[in-house]
Amino acid sequence: MASSVTIRNPWKDKGYQGSVDMYFEIPKLREKPYPTHQETALKVNICTQRLYLRPVGSKDVGDLASLFGDPEVMEKYAEGKIISGEEVKARVTGWDERWRSNNPISAFVVSTSDYSSYEGLFVGAVVLEDGKEPGHIELTFFVVRNCWNQGYGTEMVTPVVREWAPLLVKRGDQVNGHPFTTLDASARRDNPAACKILGRLIGLAQVVDADEESAGHETVYYEQAVT
Repeated sequence: MASSVTIRNPWKDKGYQGSVDMYFEIPKLREKPYPTHQETALKVNICTQRLYLRPVGSKDVGDLASLFGDPEVMEKYAEGKIISGEEVKARVTGWDERWRSNNPISAFVVSTSDYSSYEGLFVGAVVLEDGKEPGHIELTFFVVRNCWNQGYGTEMVTPVVREWAPLLVKRGDQVNGHPFTTLDASARRDNPAACKILGRLIGLAQVVDADEESAGHETVYYEQAVT
């Protein structure tokens, strides 16, 4: 199924207020959930007013290694440790294979939108992973240091939460053998920018009484039922 949709000012009370253009080619699910044939690759391109999101591929290893290898970027994520170049390469290979095998639980690379070539300056990444609970997908996002405090985090995450995730529910995607129903996210309490984006700007609901120590740091948990 190939389709294109344009949404203009879709979330008037939350964060990013611009339009979203989304083009996608989504193979139908078969008895084997994620076939490996090349023709079943899942393709999606998302354009906001300033950003372009596309599936991570092998050509992105360098940019992502710089992102995940930056101590200041990684300081307030999870344990606060950088990810080695070899580990980044392995993760990119896994994400690429998921896209190629019709599995949407993967990662987007994000750049500024240059309409002559689509891709401009590398901005960051939005990552979807299997959640801890049945039917849950966990979302994480990263922004390169020179793009902080410009609203890019909100602009890259909003269309994934509000448009891409509901599309996967409609398609009937599963997570660990259970229908996808819920999007999860978390942020360390000492990372107020991430907490603001996930909670107040994107509108994910904070899980009551779910704050806990994670890797020695107080963490705030969020979730959103997806329909």
